[in-house]
Amino acid sequence: METHVRKQGSLELLPLEGNLERVETTWKYLQSKYPHSFFTSWGWMETWLQSHAPQADIRCVIGYRNTEPRFIFFVGLHSYRKSGILPTRSAHLNATGIPALDGITIEYNSVLGDFQFSDFIEMFTQLKPLEKYEEFEFPGASDDFVQLVRRQSEPFFYTSNEQPSYYVDLSMVRDEEGDFLKLLSSNKRQQIRRTLREYEREGPVRHTWATTVDEALDMFDEMGTLHTAAWQQRGKQGSFANPDWVRFHKQLIRSRFGEGEIHISKVSNEAEVIGYLYGFIYEGSFLFCQCGLNYQSSNKKRPGLLSHYLLIKHFAEEGLRYYDFLAGEGDYKQSLSTHKTRVSWVSLQRRKAGLRVARVAKMLVMKGRRLLKTA
Repeated sequence: METHVRKQGSLELLPLEGNLERVETTWKYLQSKYPHSFFTSWGWMETWLQSHAPQADIRCVIGYRNTEPRFIFFVGLHSYRKSGILPTRSAHLNATGIPALDGITIEYNSVLGDFQFSDFIEMFTQLKPLEKYEEFEFPGASDDFVQLVRRQSEPFFYTSNEQPSYYVDLSMVRDEEGDFLKLLSSNKRQQIRRTLREYEREGPVRHTWATTVDEALDMFDEMGTLHTAAWQQRGKQGSFANPDWVRFHKQLIRSRFGEGEIHISKVSNEAEVIGYLYGFIYEGSFLFCQCGLNYQSSNKKRPGLLSHYLLIKHFAEEGLRYYDFLAGEGDYKQSLSTHKTRVSWVSLQRRKAGLRVARVAKMLVMKGRRLLKTA
């Protein structure tokens, strides 16, 4: 256990072994006091630890003001060779740093609690053994946390990859008496209506969802079959090719379905399955995670548009506040949404000569690749 005391408070770095009960108690206490996302809820974190901690070096950091816990987060410690050459140690907020394990893609990532300390980054990066680490990664970070990191990033190289995160304000659907189409462009309305007509030629379109854990797991597997087929048609593998991703989400379904935090639905007609949508329900929002869609050669049938349209209408009727597509530039996300925020993948690097060389080398390689593409 390491403790670092600064003028505004102190940080404590804990190994998980022998401290997990204390970590859980503190996490749930702070979760009850401060706003947070599903991705920083104990339900997500507990599943993440059960799934990934045996394969990674994960520690817990607790921040105190006087003796009162004020914030908490996990940090994954990882070592690798940057650009295949330079030995580099990296610390990752609520992630492992191991690409295959981090494929679950945390979003709205942040420290849980009151992290608005003027020297938060200094405290964190000087905490033993992190004072010897070269990189600090904040994947899928929420906008308010990114602003704090940026303000305190002066001693570091700061890089950020920002992604839009589109969502539907479901109160606007209710204001239109449930007619979501009124909020969309004329082109998008036409596409959805035409899709519905095409599918109804083969019988009524049904929208159902899992009501038990077993049903949810069966639907998840069926979704995986469609998801994989669609990606293989594009010459790619998709999320279900990653066994760590599959294992994590199956465990998440088992542990959180009974808490009302998991939703998986199916759209079909008498002839075929049209698609599956999977995501999370938390604090009045639906967070769309993954899908399996039965794509057709005809562009008159748009299974994704229809599936999202029906689910948006359903959650508006259920009284949820938001339908969140999460990060990404997909055209369907932008065209179906009413608002957007942003999620960022932020990196801080210490200003060391070796890292500067690696940064320049990476920039030159990327520039060379762009020149070859345009040649």
